Amino acid sequence: MTLIKAAALVLVSIFIGNSQFAKASDADSRPIQANYQKLQLYEQIMRGELPPPLPLPDEPGDGPQEPAPPAPQPRPPSHPPRPPKPPSSCDPRQNISCIRAVCDQLPNMNCSSDQKVKDIACQCDGVNGECVTAVCNQLDRFDCDEKRELFAVTKICRGVYDARCIDRICGQLGRFECDDMNDMRRVTELCR
Repeated sequence: MTLIKAAALVLVSIFIGNSQFAKASDADSRPIQANYQKLQLYEQIMRGELPPPLPLPDEPGDGPQEPAPPAPQPRPPSHPPRPPKPPSSCDPRQNISCIRAVCDQLPNMNCSSDQKVKDIACQCDGVNGECVTAVCNQLDRFDCDEKRELFAVTKICRGVYDARCIDRICGQLGRFECDDMNDMRRVTELCR
């Protein structure tokens, strides 16, 4: 009789243990599903299934020699249209937010003379300082502390007016999908 009771207790404990195991495995699968959704978004971006970005003003192919691609479906603008800028004079007073963002990333000596600031101002023409800050916040500190690196950042930020877009995309993709210059180039293209 005691053998039957012992066998019944073992079966009940196995049944209860299996149902608790099933509950734990469901809880463990939620983070995996969230990461899988991020992977799917990243794969969509890499396959080019999102709308194509606008070309940079200094990229080849912007001229009239190539036929224009078919017009994309009109979307409401996410920001108000900007008035056209006059030809650049590299005036530091016109590009103050970008210059400040670049100088914040550089050692003090790189922004100590008028000529050095004017060089930065020329690179900052048409660049939003918030974009420079957002890109550098995603990159490693040592990828954003030299003039040549920051000039590359200003180049990919040209035409990006909403830096929150960078934070949103990198927030969805995850930290390790936005940690080098090539990743950030793709992200800023999506934000134009």
